[in-house]
Amino acid sequence: MALASQAKLSYRAQQFLNARSGPWTPHWHRLVRRILRQFEARLRDRHILLRSVQREDIVRFCEEVGHSKTREKRLTVIRQYLLWCSRRDPKNTPDLDQLFPKYMAGSRRPLPPIAEQYLAMRKSGWKFKETPFRVRLAVSRLHFWLSARGLRLTDLDRERIQTFVADKEAGEIHSRRYLHRALGQYLDWLSERREIPAIELSGVLPVPWYGRSRTISAGGREYLKFLPAVVKAGTAKCHHSGIARFFMYLHRNGIKEEELTRAHIEEWMKSLVDAGLAPSTRGYHIQKVRHYLQWRQNRGELEIDPDRLVSRSDIPKKPKLLPRPFPPAIDAEIQRRLRTSDQLAHRAILLLRYTGIRTNELCMLPYHCVQEDHTGNSFLKVPLGKLNNERLVPLCREALALISEIREMSKAARNGAAENSKTSPLLVQGPRQNRYYYQALRASFQSIILGLSTGEPMGLHRLRHTYATELLNGGMSLYSVMQLLGHRCVTSTLIYAAVAQQTIHEEYFAALAKIKDRYTAIQTGGTGFNGAALTPDSLAEDLARSLRRLRASAAPEDKATVLRLIKRVDHFRAELKTVL
Repeated sequence: MALASQAKLSYRAQQFLNARSGPWTPHWHRLVRRILRQFEARLRDRHILLRSVQREDIVRFCEEVGHSKTREKRLTVIRQYLLWCSRRDPKNTPDLDQLFPKYMAGSRRPLPPIAEQYLAMRKSGWKFKETPFRVRLAVSRLHFWLSARGLRLTDLDRERIQTFVADKEAGEIHSRRYLHRALGQYLDWLSERREIPAIELSGVLPVPWYGRSRTISAGGREYLKFLPAVVKAGTAKCHHSGIARFFMYLHRNGIKEEELTRAHIEEWMKSLVDAGLAPSTRGYHIQKVRHYLQWRQNRGELEIDPDRLVSRSDIPKKPKLLPRPFPPAIDAEIQRRLRTSDQLAHRAILLLRYTGIRTNELCMLPYHCVQEDHTGNSFLKVPLGKLNNERLVPLCREALALISEIREMSKAARNGAAENSKTSPLLVQGPRQNRYYYQALRASFQSIILGLSTGEPMGLHRLRHTYATELLNGGMSLYSVMQLLGHRCVTSTLIYAAVAQQTIHEEYFAALAKIKDRYTAIQTGGTGFNGAALTPDSLAEDLARSLRRLRASAAPEDKATVLRLIKRVDHFRAELKTVL
């Protein structure tokens, strides 16, 4: 299968990708390309022409994978491809009525005027996951199911809709999420026009058809409209996700916002745990809801104190994990593979390792991102990123040469566009003349680390950890590393300092050597560093002094432990003086 995924696409399949790549995301484009390569390789291996493809061939191809979602994706891609081929070259295309009988029957079934009116109304607003054919399929199957049982639209109720969804004779309605959504939107439109009685669809369809945003109250929507005035667009989007999830829970359980109590909040937080969310994700959702309730109280719209509903202690503590830099041998091998590769994505990942910037910052680097100071030193100007701050990162000669190579490769991706283009080209130009995305770089990095293992997940962000840890091990000050990483607080950089194992190892054994020398001097009647004779009291005093110096430079989580040791030594000295 690995060789099949690397096979060359036919000219017809390449035309299909070029014609349909407009609304597709980069991830879906790569997925379709891979599936078509595997499908065409299977046909070539079995000497099957495209016009001779049988239903059994498609079924076997889809059943090669074990996951049901992957099988559905394969079937969807092959069906879209064959439908496109049938419109372009019907003579060399198999009979689609035999390959997809229910699907094709649903596309040709005549619809009543009210359904055609709905489809005409929706025609100008199709979304990527709701193509016109899918929506028409869901609507036509509903009307066919009603006519086969002698029912009209006005006869629909909650029980009959649930029976229709569960009826396998209705086609794929019972197992396809996008058909649930299309069906729910159609029924909602009919209810608004009073063509059918009002039906509460919550809990009827297997998945929410209306989307989370439809459940947000008027106050919540006003809050989300206010947020872009005070926070970044990305932060506002995160708030929207947390608030929408909260209102989705209220809607499913029939809880009104005005009747919200502490018991409801506790049940909601339990649902987050049952959903398998990590502590950091649960805290993120709880914090967003707490901000929303405080906003409502500030406007005088909430009578109960928000702290009684959601307190600060409800936010779970995040697990404090150490960064995981790559071991030196693994890091050297990754850099070697990146240097020998001629792919643009791999050169961009090598720039990540040389500069320690974030992946999103790399994707947003402008074409002219190198600056020089008055002494001729070169710096990489990192644009506004995660913490909304700019910074300059020094560039070594290897990094400067690497940026020049990336510029040439990106210019070739833009078909030789001028450097001073009005479109403000990016440094790392994508394969479709757009910016690279994290998913594309991550996939490219996975191809580099094949055969390498550290016992832990190997992601792109570990290159940033490796960059910072090596600088700290090399003796660079903590404040300077903080500036290079773009942190606003030194406590974030202290996380990297905690894993400078080489430095800790050297200092630890250097301290043991000093302790051993002093212990030997006491046994032989030697003297201390100041020439005075070593006594138990002077040794204890030196130990207390060393611990105080250690506490000044220790990590925040270790200061309390060192303080307890100092108190023990002071107590020991006091008792020792009574004996001596």
